Order: sequence, then structure tokens, then C-alpha cells
Amino acid sequence: IDFAMAEVAGGLAGGGGHRLDRLLPGFVAGSVEGEAKEVLDQIGEALDEAERGNAPEAGGSSGAPRVLRLIESSRALKQRFGPEVVGQLVRRLVALIVGETGAALPLLHHMQLCKALHEVVRSKQRHLVMESVPWRPFLELLERRHLEGDLCDLGQRSGLQYRHLKAFVPLVRVLRRLFPPEAAEELWQWASERLANSRSQQVFIGAGMVYLFSPTEHGSYDTLLPQFLDAWALLDHCLEWDTMWLTMLCRARKHSKDFDWHNRALPMVLQCVRRNLSIDALEMRSNPANRKMPNSLCRTFLHGVNFSTKCFGKMAKLIVFFLSQPDEARVARVMDLVAQVLRSGRTLLHPSSRTPASGRFA
Repeated sequence: IDFAMAEVAGGLAGGGGHRLDRLLPGFVAGSVEGEAKEVLDQIGEALDEAERGNAPEAGGSSGAPRVLRLIESSRALKQRFGPEVVGQLVRRLVALIVGETGAALPLLHHMQLCKALHEVVRSKQRHLVMESVPWRPFLELLERRHLEGDLCDLGQRSGLQYRHLKAFVPLVRVLRRLFPPEAAEELWQWASERLANSRSQQVFIGAGMVYLFSPTEHGSYDTLLPQFLDAWALLDHCLEWDTMWLTMLCRARKHSKDFDWHNRALPMVLQCVRRNLSIDALEMRSNPANRKMPNSLCRTFLHGVNFSTKCFGKMAKLIVFFLSQPDEARVARVMDLVAQVLRSGRTLLHPSSRTPASGRFA
């Protein structure tokens, strides 16, 4: 990618400047623009160095740490680079992370490039001017770096591996807005093989990949929602499993058009509410009927997620969604069903009840 001065100037002229630039005196505005160009040139040089894969010289630093340091410390990147220029930077970082050079990079440097790309996309996510980002290389990278081998051994990751995972998963979460719409059905075809056998631990990998990589906005939700519900029904009494599929339903409710939510999804959501509002579930008692997602996969797909809080939050969102429909008869039916569920735990809300389950139920 050409980081020439003319391209940078074009990006700045195309709306990349800060909204308060017009209030600056002319000589100050020129200085700020020059600083932005200088920072972008430095980032370009650091990326060149990272692409070459040169070992750092004595007393020097390698390209990947320099890229991260420049991006994290540069306010100009977030405020003054035009969308086209930032899009070029994103493309170059993506190619570096998932390409042959990225595979040869030390894990520490690869992690630093993931952090740098996350910072760029997060700061300019809604204003990027670029083509979609391919999803499959990132999925294969996650498999290769973190999912190869026995699942029990994966729980014994080194400190550096875990730090890389902490950088990579948030990156995928912001990149999925840039994945192409057709990725949703392609990803489901890939995951369907893992979901075929509910007794295998591979079923968690299939659901986790759909949860993590499925693009946020696409037009295939009406086609995929019946399959999501069928997959959700494969397991019960598993909080992590419920959390992932409830999250997928919450994403779908914003974009589906013709799906029959009340007859297909409502019964399953209410069944999940009843299951998670049981006394055993609220007091987190061990139950032989419960199935738990392996800890190694929890750290991979649900890193930083409080399962209980998120599961209850998604259930509440979906109930509000069902209650916000224009059909009054359906809303009244939902109200009756929700009231039945809540009445089953009314003793937990009595002032005399001070068990841990009372607060969680409330």
C-alpha cells in the first residue's frame, strides 16, 4: 500500500480532520496536518519492517511493537486520518496477521499486531471505507493457534498463549461487523458438521465459532433462525450453551423480517427462563443433569463473559422484544406466560427470604 503524501492529503481532505479543526489558526492547522502525515509515514515504515520479519537489531525494536506503540499513542490516527487511509491500514494489518508473514512471526509480535488492528477498527469502525474482511483465515488462525490438540491440554496454555488469546478474541468481535454477509451461511455449513453429534465436545466448538464469527448484520437470519433453534435444543441445563444461543437470537431480532418469533422462539425462551430460575440453578448447586462447557473453550469463546449475568440479560431482552410487538393479543399471551413463570418463584421475593437465590431471581 502506498503511504505517499498525496494519498494522506487526499484522505485528510476527504473528511478525516477533526470537527474542531476549522476553529484553529491557519499555521496551527498546517502543523497538525503535518504531524498526522509524519505519524502515518512512521506506521508505514514499521509495517514494512514487520512484513520483512527482520529480527530487531541490538538496541532497536522490531516492527510489530513499533506499530502497536505508534497506533496506541497517536490521537491523530483516531481523529485526523481519513476513512480511506484507515481502510488501507486495516487491509495491510489484516494481510500481515493472517498471511504467511504472520504465521512466521513470534507469538508476542503477532499479539501486538492483533492489538494494533483492534485499536484501529474500534476507533474508526463505523466510518471505514473498505471492502469486507475475509472471515475464514481468522477462524483457521484461531484453530491453529488455540484449538489444536486435546481439550484438556488446552486448559494449560502458557501465559503468552493466553495473552495472545485475550488480544485475538476482542479483535474478532469488532471485525465481524466487517465480515461479508454471505459469511453467515458459509460459517453455518462449517459448524453444522461439529453440531451433528451432541455427545462430542466438538459441539461446543461449532456453537462457539458461530457465536464468535457470525457477521452481525446480514439478510440470512430468517433462513438460519430455525436451524439455530434446532441446535439450541441439542443440549439443556448448560448455562454457557444457553448464553451463546440467546445472544444469537438477540442479534437476529434486529434484522429478521418474516420469522415467526412467537410460535417458534417464545416457547424455547420461556423454557430457558424456567430452567435458569429453578432453585438449583439460582443457588448454583451441582446437578448431575447439568453439562458444562470445557473451561478451555469457555476461555476461548466466552472470554471475559459472566455467563449468569449475560444469560439473564439476554432472556430479559427477548421478553421485552416479545412484549413490544404491535399485535395486542400476542402481547397479552406473552404477559400471561411470563406471569406464570414469575409466580413459580414468588416465595423468593418475599421479604422473609434472604437466600442468595432471592437476589439472583430479582
